[in-house]
Amino acid sequence: MTYSADIDRKHPACFVFLVDQSESMAEQCAGAEAGRSKAEALAFGINGNLNEILIRCSKPEIRDYFHVAVIGYGASVHSEFSGFIPMSEMALRARIEIKVDPRTGAAAKSPIWLDAVADGNTPMCAALAAARSLVAEWVSEHPKDFPPIVINISDGAATDGDPAVNARLLTAVSSTDGAALLFNGHLSSVESGAIEFPSAAENLPADKYALKMFEISSVIPESMRTLAANKLGFSIKPSGRGMVFNANFQAIVTLLEIGTTMSGPVG
Repeated sequence: MTYSADIDRKHPACFVFLVDQSESMAEQCAGAEAGRSKAEALAFGINGNLNEILIRCSKPEIRDYFHVAVIGYGASVHSEFSGFIPMSEMALRARIEIKVDPRTGAAAKSPIWLDAVADGNTPMCAALAAARSLVAEWVSEHPKDFPPIVINISDGAATDGDPAVNARLLTAVSSTDGAALLFNGHLSSVESGAIEFPSAAENLPADKYALKMFEISSVIPESMRTLAANKLGFSIKPSGRGMVFNANFQAIVTLLEIGTTMSGPVG
């Protein structure tokens, strides 16, 4: 399992973003994201990342190198796009708004797909199960392509059971190029240094939720670690996992970059 399949219009890759929209996401971010709620910071980051993916697919016409799904979970578990959509369709679904950065006061036009939501509990298990259904269907239609990448971003613990069971079912879905990958990010209100891509449970604090997130996070494949070093300028240990803990949103952005910087489109 090499995680090295070429990505092109006939052989796209796919991403699923799992977005915590529980009521605790109304809390304010700390550090560099102060002035935004966690929900606002997360929506801002996801929208920016989707736009970056879209730009990478513009040649100048939009090429469907990637299929994207967004699953929100809080008061309900729901697919923002009703499943996967290709980049050409995603471009049509964007609405353009004038956004003012609360930290700088600068205004800019921004494409918006995801709104900030903070309501309900944290049904992470149900969200992982929904993601598993999506990626299983996608792999059945793309059995030889780069395997799905699921990026789960939350500020808390699952309120509907142990997410490890659903995480194992999700990462058991495989194409011939590798198993589905699950990366996890934690948004915190506490100002402290982030722990990025830990390679062992001992690297984390004695926190049961941190250890659970580590347990369910995939080891970052060698091909992605190489790209992180060559394109993003930092190294990850061979056993490093796709997880950032107790992180402000800048660390979450790093996680998103790792998840979307892979074997680039070839045609």
